[in-house]
Amino acid sequence: MDECAADDNTYANDVEEEVADEDAAPRHPEDGKNATQKTRRRRFKRRPVHEIAHLKSQVEQLEAQIPNTSSDVAPTEEVSFWQSTANVERAAVQTARLSNNALRNAVHERTLFFAEMETLLLKKPRVDPELLGDPATEFYHRYHLPDGDIRRRVRAMHAILNGEYRHVTRVLGDAGLLDAEEDTFWVKFKPQANDVVVAEAVEHLVLAAPFDVVTNAVWRVFGGDHCEPLLDGFVESVEWIDECLLYSSMVTSQRGRDCHANILYKKYPEPDRNVIVVRSVLHDPQRPTASNALVENVVGWVQISALPDNPDACRMTMLLQVDSGQPDPMDPSQLSDLAKLVETISVAQRPAVRGRFPDAPAGTVACETTLPVPTWREILPRGVRFERTFKAAVNAAVHDFNTTKDAMRDGATTTATT
Repeated sequence: MDECAADDNTYANDVEEEVADEDAAPRHPEDGKNATQKTRRRRFKRRPVHEIAHLKSQVEQLEAQIPNTSSDVAPTEEVSFWQSTANVERAAVQTARLSNNALRNAVHERTLFFAEMETLLLKKPRVDPELLGDPATEFYHRYHLPDGDIRRRVRAMHAILNGEYRHVTRVLGDAGLLDAEEDTFWVKFKPQANDVVVAEAVEHLVLAAPFDVVTNAVWRVFGGDHCEPLLDGFVESVEWIDECLLYSSMVTSQRGRDCHANILYKKYPEPDRNVIVVRSVLHDPQRPTASNALVENVVGWVQISALPDNPDACRMTMLLQVDSGQPDPMDPSQLSDLAKLVETISVAQRPAVRGRFPDAPAGTVACETTLPVPTWREILPRGVRFERTFKAAVNAAVHDFNTTKDAMRDGATTTATT
């Protein structure tokens, strides 16, 4: 490249010489005219020659640089067929190893996951070790109460009812009662896989009183207030564990056979609703039962919710499930008899006056020996008596609230008038 620069300088010097020759021409007009024409012709004749010589010089210099440039580039070696094949196989082996390692890691992760899932599924659900004092005992899953220390018994009672309370949203949702606006009353008989029929009764209605007023009335009935005299052969007691927990026991002896109903009640106060859970205790060592005795098995949820658009009313949803305890399949005629039984005790009947419960039947109901389920045949009189007390107490609370409200309104109107 330095040689090319030197040629450029030479070419520039030649041009300068031509300019100098032109400046040195004579100044006489005639001599100057002839001299100028000769100088111009000579200059245009010499310029192409210099350009050609300059270009040839550059070409020679570039040709001289080609060997040096080529020597800097590594010569391309020809790859044989077997070498090319080996390279392809080597790349395939590397890819296979990477894929194999990834699969091994994935298998290891899934093995650990399956082991954790197996441990979790095989682990038996247990309550807090302090719940019953014995972590190996699961009384509340079998609805049993332990014997001995009262604190263990109370903790077991709470565990039984808390377990049912966790199901309230699911149970009411399955029954289509969570968002139901219309009053709903029905009874369904649901055969189970073990050939036992479960009767499910629902009463879902609006009551013309605030939810706390209705809750207090219901809770007093569960606590034994407003009860009618006991029927012959009935022995009943109510134990107040605390202000939100009750334990009721009833024994009836008829036709030489005992029937036991040990029932827990717990109230769950909430800001805009109150929930009362009802659950039978199937075994209590402090209330022993004979081997041939019948034991009532019932679970229920009573939800009393405030109405956002009416503070002077509430919606009560009561869902009861009664297990017949009958291991034999029941034919349609037996189910029909059960339906008549339910109609007799007036469960799931529409009220004549909106805002209150329908009136329960007066008097007693005969215990028909032809009814297919012995447990219900024994419990029926108690159920009728309790229903009559329950509905009468709620209707009385509704009536008292509205009477007081009307009196206050009339008093305010009179004061404003005077």
